[in-house]
Amino acid sequence: MVRYLIILSFILLTACSKEITINMPIPETKIVVEGSIENGSPPLVMLTYNQPYFSSIDLQNLDTLFVKGADVSIELEGVNYPLTQLSIPVDAQNNIYIYTSFSLIGEIGKTYSLIVSKENKILRATTTIPNPVDIDSLYWLPHPKFDEGNDSLASLHAIFQDPDSMGNYYRYFTKRNSEDYKSGYFGSVWDDLVFNGQKFDVPFERGMNRTEEFDPSTYSYFWKGDTVCLKISSLEKSTFSFWRTLEQDIGSNGNPFGIPTKVMTNIEGGLGVWCGYGSSVDTIIIQD
Repeated sequence: MVRYLIILSFILLTACSKEITINMPIPETKIVVEGSIENGSPPLVMLTYNQPYFSSIDLQNLDTLFVKGADVSIELEGVNYPLTQLSIPVDAQNNIYIYTSFSLIGEIGKTYSLIVSKENKILRATTTIPNPVDIDSLYWLPHPKFDEGNDSLASLHAIFQDPDSMGNYYRYFTKRNSEDYKSGYFGSVWDDLVFNGQKFDVPFERGMNRTEEFDPSTYSYFWKGDTVCLKISSLEKSTFSFWRTLEQDIGSNGNPFGIPTKVMTNIEGGLGVWCGYGSSVDTIIIQD
């Protein structure tokens, strides 16, 4: 009897199925900010336009995604610092565009107000560079299965002390040899809700860009002979919330059973993040 019920249910479901087309509304065009200022470094601001969820990006026209010719400035203690647009070639056809000012260098504890004006739109955001947390030490361990042909791989570990006060937020980056700093592939931020005031002794996965080829056999590891830099950056809660929700959204991408994530923003009048980083850096050579 159960068998016949299953067959009948299948027939009913397939007989009633039909193709459904959903017309997604075209979103309002908004400016997306990805900006940061770090202790000891000038500000970096990149502006792009948002894209419909199911739209495709044509790499031949990547240049059109960037917001060029905007008026961008940062206010610090009543002084306004205009940012200059720079064009950086990425290939023969495309450039990326950033706004910066080499006359403004990030300082710990200072508050920076970002103002963006373009096409009768004004965006504003404010961020503070928090106190960095020192890295006590770095060390490395061989791959746990080094006897199975992984003897050239090593994992990075760090020890640092979380301050004895609730509400500390962090993001990490790693740098391998002459490469740029890269954030964690699956996640780069955490808070001290559970570990407040404790000393951490934890591994840090090798940072990766999403455009890199993912190799599960070497993911998270470094290689013997590498010079590795670890950067741990303190964040404000609002910028932590941006990166946490963005990484959650990226992690569920393509999962039909995933829960939609609303990416938080601290940009008034737009999307994205204006982030102050209070950073500490330490270096280790993974010797043979």
